[in-house]
Amino acid sequence: MKSALLAMAVVLCAACASTPERAQPVVGAVTLEVSGGIAGWDRIVTVDPDGTVHVQALSGPTPSPTTEKLDPDVLRRLHELVSDPAFAQLGPAYVPPEPGADLQDYRITAEVGGKTLKTMARQGSHPPPILRQVLDILKGIAGIS
Repeated sequence: MKSALLAMAVVLCAACASTPERAQPVVGAVTLEVSGGIAGWDRIVTVDPDGTVHVQALSGPTPSPTTEKLDPDVLRRLHELVSDPAFAQLGPAYVPPEPGADLQDYRITAEVGGKTLKTMARQGSHPPPILRQVLDILKGIAGIS
């Protein structure tokens, strides 16, 4: 009898406990490297976890490096996107169905939950929506249309 009451008390206490919210994985640096194209760009944009943005143009127009701070809402959205399980499931590369000359490659590397996630999209490809959203944010930071 005592053990039955004890078991019932444990079950009741467990049912009353609040469910912890699922913690978002820690997001480290997110990097976009843009290379190729008619201008011969080789540009690297790195967003640090605190929102500090480093833009370095290795070749192409405006080769001077810059550092700035990202808007907190944009940083939050970027972190949400790269920590979404759908981002981790992206393929290694998205290329257009027809080859073309002078197309830019967009390589993204994101540190998420202690893992390094990498993917690439070539100009003219049709990547999944989550990758398009991440690219839109990073290309906006880099000043690439």
